[in-house]
Amino acid sequence: MTPNILVAPSYGKASARRHFHDTIEGWVPFADAERGPLLTDEQRDRLLALHPSGVAHFWGATENHADMMAELKRGDVVLFTGDNKVKACGEVGYVFRNKDFADKLWWKEGDKESFVHAYSVVNVRMVERPKRDLVTLCGYEPNYAIPGQRFLRERDVPKVLREFGIATSVLETQLEEMIAKDLDEVRRSWVTPVEKAHKKKVKRTTSASTTVTDRVETGLVEIYQRFCEPEKLVAFRTDSGLRADLYRENGDEVEIIEAKSLPTHGKVREAVAQLLDYAVHSVRPVTRLSALFPSRPDRDGLAYLHRLGIDCVYLVDGGSFKREEASDARREHMIPVWRGI
Repeated sequence: MTPNILVAPSYGKASARRHFHDTIEGWVPFADAERGPLLTDEQRDRLLALHPSGVAHFWGATENHADMMAELKRGDVVLFTGDNKVKACGEVGYVFRNKDFADKLWWKEGDKESFVHAYSVVNVRMVERPKRDLVTLCGYEPNYAIPGQRFLRERDVPKVLREFGIATSVLETQLEEMIAKDLDEVRRSWVTPVEKAHKKKVKRTTSASTTVTDRVETGLVEIYQRFCEPEKLVAFRTDSGLRADLYRENGDEVEIIEAKSLPTHGKVREAVAQLLDYAVHSVRPVTRLSALFPSRPDRDGLAYLHRLGIDCVYLVDGGSFKREEASDARREHMIPVWRGI
């Protein structure tokens, strides 16, 4: 499900700048003695469930944006704009209506209009990019002024998410859940008639703390191990407690493989960081690093891996995998770096 992207003017007038500094750059202790009593029990419980520390970033809207606020939901994206820039971005947390709470956050003597709607914001990130980058990406002229608070058109959302490097936790979880189901189907297809006949004799339990991410990565590793049979791939743990997903030795070749639950650019970067961390601790000097994904990363992600000499391996139909190798020259260039030489 694609999130909405809300463009929220936040850095124009002096009052808006003050609000931005106070509740987007700054943190709000919403459960303290000053603000906590203004929340209903349900609002306080919902906020604490999402922000257990009792502090959060907040933004809001006036009464004339009631319809828009009714459409805003957990996991939507907000682009905070002003001073001809996209100042920051964040992910919508809990959306609620509470004039007294909003006034406590933002209203000052002399303000013409109160905020009525409020929402917490998670994963706030300062952006500071020219606003023209946003409007031209959406097909407008560079000097186009987005009129007030607006949702971007649905067709513009994917390219804005990609260009601004935004991946919401809600969207990633939804994708991971879909991938986990697909991987479960692949694993079920391995069961032989004899195994099916004895299936009830096997009890399999999963820890309640296991996340969807863990489930996807564990399933991906299991399927890849089976794909590589009869060659054996094992995990290894370093002296410092780091644990790589897979380790393979075949003659002079020594490979470390790290699995990721999604092929997003953020996950590609995670895989790179972990592989480079593990490589120097390899049981034998490493000769190949590979990142394992449930599908092919985009062009930029693949190029990033290959620049660092890292292969990309990803699942294709029927439980098979495809490997897109970095060039031999690039790998040879990077091996001393991997080994910490």
